[in-house]
Amino acid sequence: MADKVSMTIGSIAQSALLESSTRVQSAAQQVRRASAPVEDITAVAATEQVELSDAAVSLLQAQRQYETSLKLAKTADEIAQSSIDLLA
Repeated sequence: MADKVSMTIGSIAQSALLESSTRVQSAAQQVRRASAPVEDITAVAATEQVELSDAAVSLLQAQRQYETSLKLAKTADEIAQSSIDLLA
């Protein structure tokens, strides 16, 4: 039973790590698009600022999600180790 719980927690952590990685890549693409040269800089300056702000928020959210997922993975590992210790 504990092994199944640990695997489930580990799977959740792995999935969340993958999702946060995808979010970082998406935010990086937003930054790249917002910083691309344009012909009329005054027409898009406000839009770029908003896009860069959105990208910064996305990066911070992805960072927090990644940190939380790592903590969850560590907890799953500790649960598995405790289960092994109990069986030994």
